Amino acid sequence: MLLALPNDVRDQLGFDDMTDIAFAIRMAMDAADPYLQAQLNTDFVQGTYVDTFYVREPPYLDGPAVETQFRLRHGMVSALTSVLTAFTPASFSTPGAQVTDVTANVFLEDDRGIVKDFTTRYVRQFVQITYASGFAPDPNNPASYLICAIPDWLQNACKIKTLIGLVDSPVLSEAQIKLDQNLLGSQLVALLSRKLRYAPMSLLPL
Repeated sequence: MLLALPNDVRDQLGFDDMTDIAFAIRMAMDAADPYLQAQLNTDFVQGTYVDTFYVREPPYLDGPAVETQFRLRHGMVSALTSVLTAFTPASFSTPGAQVTDVTANVFLEDDRGIVKDFTTRYVRQFVQITYASGFAPDPNNPASYLICAIPDWLQNACKIKTLIGLVDSPVLSEAQIKLDQNLLGSQLVALLSRKLRYAPMSLLPL
């Protein structure tokens, strides 16, 4: 699935609209999608999810200060529907059961899929987080996500990874275009490092 416009890469390389370069770019860009999903440890397919956590007590407590982090199963969160707490997991599906809504207390890092709560003092409670994540497909191109919904940084990462995939392409060699793979690799690492889902203090879903 495409995460950026192939024509942007073609224009960056200075090519006209030719079949060979269009095919090479498309192949490299298709390969960028699963690579970036793996690096960011999340899938990009649009969906709605429910993650359940158990909190014995907030991992960080210091006087009045408190912090609990939840690492969702998916990053690229487009909407946080609710954050509910209860003393038993069955309570979330039982009408009339004691369930508390703490959605207003949390802060979301949407790209990374990290939910932070600096207010609630959890005590042996289950937490259910409902959210939507991923990107909608382009209704006019089933092989592409809706590009306008892709964050600029992820589009740039896709373009850089595409250029890396073109380093040894015969099309570029014939045009005497030389790409610096080490420089491109460094740019990609720097770009992705700020978006990795590494959160050692966070709780994981059950």
